[in-house]
Amino acid sequence: MTEHAAPSPQGPAEAPAPASPTSLAQLVGRLVHVLEHALSPGDLAALRRLDLDDPTEPAFWQVMVAWVEPSWVVPNQAARRDYAERDWACVLNALVLMVGLHQPGRALGSALAAAGFSELRLSRLLRASDAGLRNEVRLAARYLGSKAEPCNHVELATLVLSRQDPDDRVRRQIARNYYRTLNATRSTD
Repeated sequence: MTEHAAPSPQGPAEAPAPASPTSLAQLVGRLVHVLEHALSPGDLAALRRLDLDDPTEPAFWQVMVAWVEPSWVVPNQAARRDYAERDWACVLNALVLMVGLHQPGRALGSALAAAGFSELRLSRLLRASDAGLRNEVRLAARYLGSKAEPCNHVELATLVLSRQDPDDRVRRQIARNYYRTLNATRSTD
């Protein structure tokens, strides 16, 4: 991480210009770049300790206004917007807790298994919703960050942002990759 000058009104210094519309993968890639190269250590620290239920840190709003809102549809209706902002607080917090560990080809479930994340914790993560999900994602991100275990941050963002997905595809994919990796590890022991 390098320290840069204060961000301009157009967005954080030295970060790629946002484009609209964009895919979640593109947006997460931009956010990873912003977190790794454009925010100050103080802003990163503020995002690490961010209150996920009441995100009031200026660093959060700086990223939301400069990067998320121009690139992602944030609902206009007040209650839905509040939920979306809390979800994005969770995503940004997780990205900061795992700064430098974004690896697009590494499945989240595989990373969790390789890091020794317990089956009980995985179950809690996959069953959680709303504030519970945000808390479990924070714990998983903190765990992966402490183990320096890289993963696809897009999959983590998808888990948070698609909590309304009736098919739960992302949750099933995380579980599938977790148990594939766990079983492969057990069979080589």
